[in-house]
Amino acid sequence: MDSVSKEFKILYQKAHEYFDNFQYTFNKDMTTLAKDFLVKNCDLSDNNIEQFIADKVWQLKLSKYLDASNFSKFKKSQSSLKSLKNFITESLKIYVEYLISIHNQEKPSYSEDVLVKIKKLDQLTLHLNIPSAS
Repeated sequence: MDSVSKEFKILYQKAHEYFDNFQYTFNKDMTTLAKDFLVKNCDLSDNNIEQFIADKVWQLKLSKYLDASNFSKFKKSQSSLKSLKNFITESLKIYVEYLISIHNQEKPSYSEDVLVKIKKLDQLTLHLNIPSAS
């Protein structure tokens, strides 16, 4: 194996680890957010979820990811900001439904009931232009 192939393999592994870590952290953060929502709300309506998210909660949950961006520039794009907020709102709904299913002892599948549904939300963020902080 030549040195370029070795470097590519190392780069590929590091990128894969980074995205695995991002996905794990995002899922953990969304689970925590869903638990917080359920503790504070007995009305699980979409409107209550949207109000819960509207309190800048979604920005706090994404702050560690948004720190790598020029967030002040990003905020100027209302459509991008709305898309990201919608992604967090819809993700939270999925996690809340999943936690309720667990509580009701329905034995949901994390893969099918959360991960597959979150993956379908990619369309909300696919065309976002997030400016780099550097």
